[in-house]
This record gives sequence, structure tokens and C-alpha cells, in this order.
Amino acid sequence: MLSARIVPTSPVETEFADMRAAYDALADEMKAQLEGLDWPIPEGRLLLRDLIEHATQSQFVYRHAWRVGDFLIWDNRATMHRARPFEDTKHRRELRRVTTLDVTEPEAVARSS
Repeated sequence: MLSARIVPTSPVETEFADMRAAYDALADEMKAQLEGLDWPIPEGRLLLRDLIEHATQSQFVYRHAWRVGDFLIWDNRATMHRARPFEDTKHRRELRRVTTLDVTEPEAVARSS
């Protein structure tokens, strides 16, 4: 979760790529190729490059332009995100971050059953 406290007057953006939608859009042949991978590092890095290029196409990316008071929540298990460059030597930006942990306790599961 991010909460915007101070943002510059010039645009400050963060991009979020929906990895589930990107995976769903892969060809069936590529999905089959990805199952159970243990590739050597050079080939694996090339594959990762191709997958990141696929996942960061505009149809899978939401670009948020920050305003004071904005509050965003996303799931790190299925989202890649990155801040877009801005002139941080001239402009101040302050975002507060909170990270939660998704833990299922055996006792809680047993009580709810």
C-alpha cells in the first residue's frame, strides 16, 4: 500500500503491470514451455527478458499519476510495479508504504471450518 503525502507539481507516476492478465494472454505453447522450468542461467535470463517485455505491454499496465492523498493497494504476488523517473534533485516526493503479510494460521483455518 502507498499513500501520497507530498508530490511535485510536475507529473510523478508509478506503473503497475497485471501479471495474471499477461499470463492469460500468453500463447498455449508458451504456457506449456514455462511449466516446470530448471533452465541454465543465460537461457533463463533471455526468457525472463521476453516475458517482462510481454507483461509490460500497455494493455497490462496501469499508470498512476500521484496526487496528494492518493492511496493505492496492490498484490505483490501478481503485480510488477515501478516508479517512473522524475527530477528528484529538484522536486520532493513523499509516499508512505505499508506492507502486509498474507498468512493463514492452522488454528484460524480449523476454527472457521
